[in-house]
Amino acid sequence: MLSVCVLSAQENVQNILPLQANEFSSLMSGEVLSQDNEGGTDVTKFVPKGSLLAKKLASAPSGAQGFAVTSVSVVPYPSSWGTMTPENRLLALYNVLGRISTQKGITYISRRAGYKPKVLFDQSYFISSPDKVKTAIADPVAARLPAAEKRWVYQNDTSFGATVYEYTYTTDGDEIFVEITNLTPMKYHGITCLKEKEMSMYISILPADDGVILNSAAVVRGHKTHVQVLFMDVDLSDSFRRRTESLHTWYRDQLSK
Repeated sequence: MLSVCVLSAQENVQNILPLQANEFSSLMSGEVLSQDNEGGTDVTKFVPKGSLLAKKLASAPSGAQGFAVTSVSVVPYPSSWGTMTPENRLLALYNVLGRISTQKGITYISRRAGYKPKVLFDQSYFISSPDKVKTAIADPVAARLPAAEKRWVYQNDTSFGATVYEYTYTTDGDEIFVEITNLTPMKYHGITCLKEKEMSMYISILPADDGVILNSAAVVRGHKTHVQVLFMDVDLSDSFRRRTESLHTWYRDQLSK
């Protein structure tokens, strides 16, 4: 049986995130802050202390062993949520994360397109199992907040091609945590640049008094930040940073609906 997580008392964003004053000001003005761990930079500074995401990033590889990149933003609550209980609010935040079909057509800033918006996914949907990639199933809507749940997603990335992902959802206290692992190789112009399970993406949702703290991160194992594909330099760190940043715009848009 799935259990419901226990909610804790919420604090404001400034007490939760260990940021400098200028970083906090930028964050609360609507900016997305990003950082990778190249050169030994501590990327956990953008992540709530003690969160499931902080624990993942604390052991992230760097240098020749791999890299991590993370982004954070604060999403305001819809005005209509003012009378919601904390339990119902967390359930609503959880269900917004499940709107995978609405990621079809979202854009990101593409370096190779001259730093202009480019469609990120031209296909995006849930599947019932990793081997049933051609049959989409409806976005699920949870009636109760589960402690743990596993789902599978098919997405066609306009640069990295068709990929099957495993989504593992966990709720812990107030945090909603999603770990996303590529179950199939990720290819650039048809050439494999990441083997299966070499990349994990993470999404963390933590409601605060003054907004929703949204973190996204990508951890790549066994590769430096740059790889060579067909004589082209592919900056994986920058590529995944811009991709994960696009999730912030998507989530903000979905939360407002």
